[in-house]
Amino acid sequence: MISLRDRYLAGEHERVYQELVALSSPVPDARAIAAEMLERVRGNVEELANRWRTYGFSLQNALCEEPWWLEDTLGRLESARGPLPLTIRAFYERVGWTNFAEDPPDDRWPDFARLDPLTSEDPSQQLEELVEGDGEPLVLFPGHEEKAGFSGSGPVFVQLEGTSVFDPVLMVQDWEVRRPDGKPLRFIPYLRTTILERGGIGPLGGIPTSELDQELLRELTKGLTPF
Repeated sequence: MISLRDRYLAGEHERVYQELVALSSPVPDARAIAAEMLERVRGNVEELANRWRTYGFSLQNALCEEPWWLEDTLGRLESARGPLPLTIRAFYERVGWTNFAEDPPDDRWPDFARLDPLTSEDPSQQLEELVEGDGEPLVLFPGHEEKAGFSGSGPVFVQLEGTSVFDPVLMVQDWEVRRPDGKPLRFIPYLRTTILERGGIGPLGGIPTSELDQELLRELTKGLTPF
């Protein structure tokens, strides 16, 4: 029988992902698949940072150089609140954080307030609050307006209790974030849309992919690694 990991490596990314999301407890391959997914994410983010720089962005600190230093933070958090969803832990282990928040160089890009660039929070800055708090959520991303330095609807977060063991649903305020088809938006599909379809431009700024500069998207997303 072919393992889930072998199927994933053979290209069944979406089918294997859906099977893992449906599980109520992790299977042996789940952690390895999450690690492989987020290793590919890191490679894509590194490539996107280079591509954005060719368009005039500086991106001095586009992503964490050595995410291993977060291990102590993650261990303390899980000791206090229980295991993190596997994709979130793998994100912190393999990527750490990202920061593409920068004023666009020209009008090929969306307005800064709606750009929703690929930018996540450093989890170590939330550690004490999360360890000591009762039911406090884990903030993953600032809101798209906050990324541009404005006040807005609030950050994007995930609950640490009562959520998927593999990949959690994203939330803003008290609501689940929804996809265009009305289904809840999870972390990995958010990354797939932001990275593979939109080249680092997030979907939460409210601009449909069809309204972005299509030539720019082709240049940004060409040859990125599926995950």
